Amino acid sequence: MTFFKKFIIIICIILIPQIIYSQKNKLEFEHITIKEGLSQNTVYSIIQDNNGFMWFGTETGGLNKYDGYCFKQYEYNHTDTNLTFINNISKIYQDRTGIIWLATWGGGLIKFNPHTEKFTPYFHDKFNKHSLSTNNTQTIFEDSKRMLWVGTADKGLDKFDRKKNIFIHYKNNPNDTNSLINNRIWAISEDASGCLWIGTSRGLDKFNPATNKFTHYLSNKNLSNNKVRTIYIDNKTEIIWAGTSYGLNKFNPKTNIFTNYLPYPNKKNYSYVNEINVIIQDKKNNNILWIGTHLGGLCKFNKQTHKFLKYVYDYKNPNSLSYNDVRDICIDRSGIFWIATRGGGINKLDLKPTKFKHFKLDPNNPNSLNNNRITSIIEDENGIIWIGTNGGGVNKYNPKTRKFSYFKKENNNPESLTNNKILSVFIDKYNAIWVGTNGGGLNKLDKKNNKFIHYINIANNINSIADNVVRVICEDKTGILWIGTENGLDKFNPEKKIFKHYINNPNNKNSICNNRIFSLHIDKLGIIWIGTDDGLDKYNPTTDTFKHYKHNPKDKHSLSNNDVFSIFEDKQNNLWIGTAKGLNKFNKKTQTFNTFPNHSISNYVILGILEDDDDNLWLSTISGLSKFNPETKEIRNYDVSDGLQSNEFYIGANCKLSTGELLFGGVNGFNSFFPDSIKNNPNIPAIVLTDFKIFNKSVKIGKNSLLKKSISETKQITLSYKQSSFSFLFAALEYTNPKKNQYAYMLEGFDKNWNYVGYKKFANYTNISPDEYTFKVKASNNDGIWNNKGTSIKIIIEPPFWKTKWCYALEIFTTLLFIYFFIYFREKKLKHDKKILEHKVKIRTIELEQKNEEILAQSEELEKLSIVARETDNAILICGNKGEIEWVNEGFLRLYGYTISEFFKEKGNNITLTSSNPDFFKIFKRCINQKVSVVYTSRKKTKYDREIWVQTTLTPILDKNNNIIKFVAIEADITKIKQVENELE
Repeated sequence: MTFFKKFIIIICIILIPQIIYSQKNKLEFEHITIKEGLSQNTVYSIIQDNNGFMWFGTETGGLNKYDGYCFKQYEYNHTDTNLTFINNISKIYQDRTGIIWLATWGGGLIKFNPHTEKFTPYFHDKFNKHSLSTNNTQTIFEDSKRMLWVGTADKGLDKFDRKKNIFIHYKNNPNDTNSLINNRIWAISEDASGCLWIGTSRGLDKFNPATNKFTHYLSNKNLSNNKVRTIYIDNKTEIIWAGTSYGLNKFNPKTNIFTNYLPYPNKKNYSYVNEINVIIQDKKNNNILWIGTHLGGLCKFNKQTHKFLKYVYDYKNPNSLSYNDVRDICIDRSGIFWIATRGGGINKLDLKPTKFKHFKLDPNNPNSLNNNRITSIIEDENGIIWIGTNGGGVNKYNPKTRKFSYFKKENNNPESLTNNKILSVFIDKYNAIWVGTNGGGLNKLDKKNNKFIHYINIANNINSIADNVVRVICEDKTGILWIGTENGLDKFNPEKKIFKHYINNPNNKNSICNNRIFSLHIDKLGIIWIGTDDGLDKYNPTTDTFKHYKHNPKDKHSLSNNDVFSIFEDKQNNLWIGTAKGLNKFNKKTQTFNTFPNHSISNYVILGILEDDDDNLWLSTISGLSKFNPETKEIRNYDVSDGLQSNEFYIGANCKLSTGELLFGGVNGFNSFFPDSIKNNPNIPAIVLTDFKIFNKSVKIGKNSLLKKSISETKQITLSYKQSSFSFLFAALEYTNPKKNQYAYMLEGFDKNWNYVGYKKFANYTNISPDEYTFKVKASNNDGIWNNKGTSIKIIIEPPFWKTKWCYALEIFTTLLFIYFFIYFREKKLKHDKKILEHKVKIRTIELEQKNEEILAQSEELEKLSIVARETDNAILICGNKGEIEWVNEGFLRLYGYTISEFFKEKGNNITLTSSNPDFFKIFKRCINQKVSVVYTSRKKTKYDREIWVQTTLTPILDKNNNIIKFVAIEADITKIKQVENELE
């Protein structure tokens, strides 16, 4: 075939989308290419691993691992022998143990351990008959007995015995009809009986491992083409589906009958579009097969109707399939399709029901909106929807027939619209259509003949409309229209066709506050509320006056902003005001405003407000749509990733239909939805750690590293006290809308509560004290469904040596050792001192014995003295060296009548307190200083208050060193002697 003919065929293939395009079968694909971080746009194989990561094998860009946010690439690097020969990947396969196997073109078979991220290559060795038969490998399969099979590009089928680490080869032998039919292997699968089905370049083979024999099924048995590129076996029905270079084949092993199906039966001359690369069973509908073709795009095949729906590249549609050569299809755990293309990167397809129906301009569909910029929406009494556009005039949509019709300005028709830029559409109580334009004044549609009546501003005519820019229209109970323009408020009587103007007068405080009108609302009491770009006005038709409400920075209960874009009255007659800085609720009693938390709503700028049947408010903004529950204050935000026409909406482009359906319009068409039909994504996301950093540097896996295996597989990390600042990166592996997955984390032992961080996918910790901690992270999917179990990893921060248990133990041991030696030497010294003391005691004992003899000798004398002391009538006192009385005899009791305790209580316990002699202290001092006996007299009273005279002889008792140790006082009653002396005188 000449180059020119090939070129013509390729051009025809590219133009196929225009031939087979069908709006009914249209799907929207998200494209993931090198712009998003994919290493190359030619992708041959896709899997989702056991943890939930997506893996992509490329032609020259190596292996890619994807977590929904970032790609990690494993490709050839001459400085890293571990990454040699993995650039061109034909097939990715994960076995039951979690090991990932790579079939490569030129790099042999590669074993990748996702735990350690280490590659082990298996190459052909011409000197080893049990090595891989060739380095060009195409496909991999693990059978029910856990035997690994490798299909090669030119050397047949290899069976890899992983226990013995040997390859057993099955090749074509022209002389053996039971051998493999061809040495190029495209696909391997296993049926319920344990037989393998092999797709080759010369037919379909059935291999019986028990007999080691191959049975051939060729085109002469009605196989549509001998090049079998893919196989799918339905084990429920035992039907074998084979994709060939010319169509899909259904094979019934019981009847041995093939049935052929062509995706493009009318394109037989373009065999590439009918060439099947991959077949996969739909997970939700067993009657559906998804088929990837060589140049015919993606096909959806119905097993019952035998019909194909085709999804192909369309250069006019940015959401079409990116490329028509589909090489692999993977359906992940949440039902999302990942489609590998040869040149268009990855196509992601989510078939979950969309939350919002989207109407927009479709150049390929003449029955669609004619302009995407929607400025106004309203429903008439017949259920017809009237749509104002910014450039396409008025669009009329019939929901029953799903057809659009249009009203536009026609240059040759003076009774057509005056301007195609529409700002407002309104239907009055007579079901008349009024259209406010941007520069063409006010238009009224005569529906009988589809002609418009024009009301435009005429210079110097005060009865004409105030301005040709008509932003908003409403009607009061009397049928009067109120029209908000760029130059004030107009009151219009449709019968008289006269406009009355209300414009701002700086000298009249009761005039309207500003001439630029954004919004109008007539409440249930007939009060007219006007939103301007300088505040909110309340107009009372009875008094013909305006009351102004404006933002006051000093008053938190004033209007939050003076740009008032929307006004809405709910079922409870509450008035809600949408401004450029948030949502306001007006309190009619206090005439004040409550502003609701702006940070939770999609955006501060509230352009439209609607109420659903469950009393929720729906708020359109310049950055998405928000659902607000006024009672619970709960807010749920939606953006373009949820199916919105865009994140940007238009002022007043909203409507609630009689069915309860809500419509919101913006810069890319409009959305319609039933609020109670919006369903959350039920899939609970898997959560994994994706990176670990110390001082903002990723820790790599290695023998001498903190990480011996992937952080997602690691359960514990031990750090030194010098590594107290670290961070974790994590990801929720739920791919519906990863940007809206939310996260919460905590470091147990440090954080008291969970840190809810929204969409942030990392956690930083600095200067963490040595201890044991557990880092925990949990996540939600895009609709706020949480995986509360989450994942965790134990963190041990070891203290410095001087704070370790060993150090403390050493300190205790050292202390105990010191105490031991202290006691040892102390005891030794005590023993020495004891000997000395014993010697001294011995000597002293001898001395005491001598003294004892002396004492015994004196004891008799003392006994005599004690008899004297007992029998004498004199009082005898023994005192200490400071005069304290220690002992008295019985004569003391007889003399004074006191016991010693009574005497102490009454007179005191010291001899210095008992004498009445005025010279006592001189006498006592002489006794002490001269150490001689002294005699003195005193007048004293007995217990019975009898006065007596006493003569006291006080004698000091001295020790060997002539120190006073005691005093002995002998007191005699000399009362009679004193009486005689007094008589003699």
